Amino acid sequence: MQAYVSIRLIDIAWPPVVLGMFDFTRFFTFTFDVIRPECTIDYSPQTKLIFVLIGPFAAALFIISLIFAYTVFKCLLIAWELEDYRFRTLLDWSFPKKFRSVFMCMLTSSLSRKFSNLRMMTDGALWNALNPWLSERSNLTVLSQKTRRRTVLQQHLYNSDGFKKTMASGLPQEWLEMKSYVLELDLETSFARSAKRFRLLLASALSIFVFTFQGSIEAALSTFDCKEVNGVPYLRSNPNVQCDFSNAMYPNMIAITAVGVGIYCVFLPLIALLTLRSRWCREMYMHDNMAYNHIFGFLTSLYTKACSYWELVACAKKLVFVAIPVLISKDPLVQSVAMFLWLIIYMFVIVKKHPMVGFLNDIETLSCVGVIVGSFASIFFTVEYGGEKVLQGSARDFAGLVLVLICLFCTIWSLRLMRLEFARNL
Repeated sequence: MQAYVSIRLIDIAWPPVVLGMFDFTRFFTFTFDVIRPECTIDYSPQTKLIFVLIGPFAAALFIISLIFAYTVFKCLLIAWELEDYRFRTLLDWSFPKKFRSVFMCMLTSSLSRKFSNLRMMTDGALWNALNPWLSERSNLTVLSQKTRRRTVLQQHLYNSDGFKKTMASGLPQEWLEMKSYVLELDLETSFARSAKRFRLLLASALSIFVFTFQGSIEAALSTFDCKEVNGVPYLRSNPNVQCDFSNAMYPNMIAITAVGVGIYCVFLPLIALLTLRSRWCREMYMHDNMAYNHIFGFLTSLYTKACSYWELVACAKKLVFVAIPVLISKDPLVQSVAMFLWLIIYMFVIVKKHPMVGFLNDIETLSCVGVIVGSFASIFFTVEYGGEKVLQGSARDFAGLVLVLICLFCTIWSLRLMRLEFARNL
C-alpha cells in the first residue's frame, strides 16, 4: 500500500478514480499528517513539519512510559508476594530492597542479559527463583567456590543432605529452597509473562519508526517539492509558503528537513545496524531465540537468515520512492520513467535473492507489479502526440479505471497469500 502512495507524488493530473485510490492507500503510510491536525489547530507550516517529524518519537516515548508503568506495577505485586512468611528466613530484606531487586531482575530478564557475579552473590537466590534461565547462561564458578569455602570452614556440613543436593544441582541450598517457595506461589509464571509483555511492548514502540518511515520522509522532503504558480515557486503541500530564501520561514523549514532526513536516513538505520550486529544481540539470538524474536522480530522475522538486514534495504527503497518525484526531476515524464526503471531493477533483485520467507516474496513481487503498472500508466498520462495528450476525456478515465482494477487484483491476491502465510506459520 505504501508503494502505491509513491506514484501519487508524480506531478501529473490523475483521473478522479485513481486519486480516490491514492487517498485510500495514504492511510497505510501511518503518517501523522493523515489526521489533518491543521483542521483543529491553527499553526504554521514550520510547526506542522516539526510535529510530523517528532510524532513517531512521541508515540514511541508514550508506549515506553506505559512499559515503565506496567513493569513497576508488576514488580510491586511480586515484591508484595515475597512478603510471605516462607521467605522471612531466606530473604530478610526490606520491601523497597525487594522491589529494587525484582525490578532489576525484570529488566535483565526482559532484555536477555546475564547477571554479574556481584548480582549473583547478593540477589542470586531470588533471581534464579524468578527466572532460572539466568543461572543457565551465567558462570556459576563463583558459587561453587563460595560453597567449598563454607564447607572448609564448617566440616560438619560436608556430609549433610543440603550439601549433597547443592553439589548435585550445582546451586546452593538456599537457592533451591527459594525456588521451591516461588513455585508454590506461581511467581515464576507471572514473572515470565510480564517479561514477555515487556519485550512485545518495546518492539511495538520501536516498530513505529518502520511503519511511519515513508510518511516521515515524505513530510521531510516536501520542503523541496515546489510548484510554480504564475512563475513563482510555492510549496505543493502549502501554497502559502514561497520556495524562496527571502521568505523567513523557508530557510528554517530547510534546516528542519536536513535534521529530519539525517535522523531517519542515517541515525536510525545506523543504530539498528549496530544493534543487530552487537554482541548482546548475537548472544540473545543463540541463547534465547524467543526473546530475540519478541524484540527484533519486526526487523528480522520477515526475512531469511542470509538477508536478515533486508529491512534496511526496504527503507532505502521507500526513500527512493519519495526522492525520485521530489528531488530527481520536475518533469512528470522523467519522474515516471525513473520510477519505472527503479522498480524493474528492485523486482529483479527480489526474484533473484528471495530475501523473504514463505509467500512474502510473492507478495513483494505483486506489490512491485502494481506500482510498475502505475508508473508505466503515468507515462501515457503525460505523453503528448501532435500537441495533445494521448489519453483525454473518457479514454483517460477508462485507463484510470483499468489501473485501479489491476492494483485491486494485486491487493486481493496479496491478501490471499497473506492468509496462506498465516496458515503456514500456524
